Amino acid sequence: MQKFSEHYHDAWAQRKMEAGWTFAERFNEVQKTNDRLRPFASLDNYQKEAYREPIRCALKALIATGWNIEPSPDSMRGADTGGGANINPRNYNPSPADMTNLTLSKEMMNLAERLSEDAHDTQALQRTRRLVEAGDPAAPIDLTLVPYDLLTDTEKRKNRERCQELLKYIQYQAINLHKANLDGEGGRAAAKNPENRFANNLLEKLIMYLDCSAPNLKLVKPSSNFSVRSSYRKSERAVKFFFKVVLPLIEKYFSHHRSYFTAQATVGTAAGVATITEKESVANLFCKLANLLRMRMTAFGSDISQAVKCLQVLVKAIDARSLAKSRPEFVRTSMLLFFNNCADDLERTIFNLNEGKLALLRGTHLKTCTSLRYMFDIQV
Repeated sequence: MQKFSEHYHDAWAQRKMEAGWTFAERFNEVQKTNDRLRPFASLDNYQKEAYREPIRCALKALIATGWNIEPSPDSMRGADTGGGANINPRNYNPSPADMTNLTLSKEMMNLAERLSEDAHDTQALQRTRRLVEAGDPAAPIDLTLVPYDLLTDTEKRKNRERCQELLKYIQYQAINLHKANLDGEGGRAAAKNPENRFANNLLEKLIMYLDCSAPNLKLVKPSSNFSVRSSYRKSERAVKFFFKVVLPLIEKYFSHHRSYFTAQATVGTAAGVATITEKESVANLFCKLANLLRMRMTAFGSDISQAVKCLQVLVKAIDARSLAKSRPEFVRTSMLLFFNNCADDLERTIFNLNEGKLALLRGTHLKTCTSLRYMFDIQV
């Protein structure tokens, strides 16, 4: 925990220094000075604990969910970072572990997401307790005190990146992280596990690709699409992969296997019917894609029609009856949020029509979810 705290602080400091920030006794965003741009050993106990506490909670969550952490003989790599050799902030040169070539498996990415959700729940519980203890009715409302699924990608990013970095660091230090196999049958139990189905693995991958590409979708003014220079805009690799591979795959796969996800499971047909987890993943994929298209329609460019086709085939593959019966909490959060957004956008569009707000109706404003094009091309 201590070594990862030092590494995580060095990685943060390195990014800050590359962005032009320097050390000063006081924080100043305009002059880009920060009093925490110093060696980890020279931080006060409060600043150190800000790094240690989330890591401590993540390790407790790992153990509570049945994961075993076993140090190997080679797990002392980079144990001495030299953080205390020179604690002069002026001579601070951060040197985090180089983990650029490390990647996480699908199982580790899912584990990082689960740890991120647990970290959010822990932080929300602490904030709620502080609000109750303060007892101030005039205190501002904390908009992050909502379920993890309702957070934006920006609000999830800090916990998500920390958990992913922790799992990478465990891999970098050659620490054995494995889950105890409580089933003596081993391979046969794994083969019968519904989580090992192709559809379940594919859905997890599609949701992962969607989550990875969403932060990299850059909003541009709709008028810039008519500029000659728009053809020279460069997109991230994850965004290109999402547009050229993930969206066509979603359309083709769910258009041909719709009956698999909508069929009702019985005693005789359980083997050829999607599990409730897979059905929930389909609805989750639809809600995520619809919300991304609603918030960043201008970033899709000419791929809007492809994204709309994906929404059309996904909504036909949703088994709403089974979800309402077995996953009512999901229906009350993600599905209800989708319909509320649709109703709100339609109401605002009608209001803009009555008020004659042409910029919002034509889509020349960044908030394009109330434009006529969004209404007719996507919602209708």
